[in-house]
Amino acid sequence: MSVLTGPVYQLVKGDLIQAMVQGASLVAFGPLSDPNLSGAIAEYTPLVPGTPVRGSLTSHLVLHVVWPTIADHTEASGGLTT
Repeated sequence: MSVLTGPVYQLVKGDLIQAMVQGASLVAFGPLSDPNLSGAIAEYTPLVPGTPVRGSLTSHLVLHVVWPTIADHTEASGGLTT
């Protein structure tokens, strides 16, 4: 969050954060997605997430990643952003 609230993006609490994603392979990049319409609201400064583990659905075609569940925003946050 410090990157998003820093000098480049200058987001403040309550700002809408939208994202576009793009797939890539060794051959080429895919097209950019449309921005997500609902986005996320800048509210909390997150802590480092738990260590992801390989999910049971991982195969030679699928990468399944599982992160530990966080109970609520209070647990996931170092406090409200300013």
